[in-house]
Amino acid sequence: MAVSSAAMSSHPAAEDCSHDNVCAMLGRLKSLLDNLPSQLPPKTALESNFGDFLKFQPDPDILERTGCEVSALSVHPKHAFGWQSRTQGGDIVPFTERGAAVSALC
Repeated sequence: MAVSSAAMSSHPAAEDCSHDNVCAMLGRLKSLLDNLPSQLPPKTALESNFGDFLKFQPDPDILERTGCEVSALSVHPKHAFGWQSRTQGGDIVPFTERGAAVSALC
């Protein structure tokens, strides 16, 4: 399943989002991740590309190097989705599995 940014275009730009907007979008994302199609194979935490998100804590070394929690956090999705998914994937994020680790993204 691929989710395009165009599918979420009814939402305000990130810089214009209020706390309530962000909470609503995260709630919707959580619902989508919890209900991915059954055609996707379920993966355990050990098998999943997203296993690190189950008990996520920012890497203290990255946090120290960047000095920014957002920068430290952004490394983990890039690792899970691949560094080029945003720049060369046309804003499409492929999900090739389902399970608790995927749901932990949100």
